[in-house]
Amino acid sequence: MLADDGTETGKFEIPTGGRRFLALSLLVKEKRLAKTTPIPCIVRDAASDILAEDDSLAGNLQRVALHPFYQFRAFVSLPDKGQTDAA
Repeated sequence: MLADDGTETGKFEIPTGGRRFLALSLLVKEKRLAKTTPIPCIVRDAASDILAEDDSLAGNLQRVALHPFYQFRAFVSLPDKGQTDAA
């Protein structure tokens, strides 16, 4: 993630896979998975033109149709992130 001044914070946002993250956290808490176990993930450049919401929406629409409320919420948030109607 980037700070307001554009410098890297050393922190990461998890826009998709929240349930998987919680499940992995539970496995670590139950000592069924080591904290240092490598977990495959995609790390995108914070300056990328591809928004986290784009990834989340695409993944969810391909897997199972989202409830209309969640589709609406995702689409409504895109202009706030600088996306045009055409994009």
